[in-house]
Amino acid sequence: MLPKEFEFFIDALKSLPSISSKSAKRIAYYFLGSDNLYYETFLKRLIELKQKIKFCDACNNLTVDSNFCDICNNTNRDQHKLCIVSYLEDLEKIEHSNCYAGLYYVLNCELSAKNFSNSNPINFAKLEQMINKFEIKEVLFCTNATANGELTCLCVKNYLQEKKYQLDYYRIGLGIPINSEIEYIDYESLKHAINNKKKII
Repeated sequence: MLPKEFEFFIDALKSLPSISSKSAKRIAYYFLGSDNLYYETFLKRLIELKQKIKFCDACNNLTVDSNFCDICNNTNRDQHKLCIVSYLEDLEKIEHSNCYAGLYYVLNCELSAKNFSNSNPINFAKLEQMINKFEIKEVLFCTNATANGELTCLCVKNYLQEKKYQLDYYRIGLGIPINSEIEYIDYESLKHAINNKKKII
């Protein structure tokens, strides 16, 4: 029988995304076999992650030593264009494609097409603050090309239209297969999709 402290650590690892019971146990054994220097370095980086990194007050991107991220603070970007993405990984992917030079808003969620209810995790108040702060004129929805991504796009667009924002709405264009996630798309396909954006009527 495994010591309860070991099982507690395995349970903690299993709470992480995409970590199975087998993977959690393998990682736990790796930690047990590591020296004190590894423990100290790992713990230091974990503490720094929590203490120094925070979410941008405007767009939810990551930032250090500032209330606003480097993208929101960059006056060379087109600050009247806003790309709405579901997750931070999507923002990072688009940035690496070097085909978009506006601002972002990270929802940090997607609505569920299967379990859609009145409880909505989207922070609309913060999104409105972003739009008002930068006087956004154009919104590009880069949510995933899945049922959840489409529902999220539609919900956000309908909300903003109901609020009477005078915005041009676009949906990411051709280049991304149906039922695919932006995080796993190659850069050329992503670039093609953004360059072929379409206006939402």
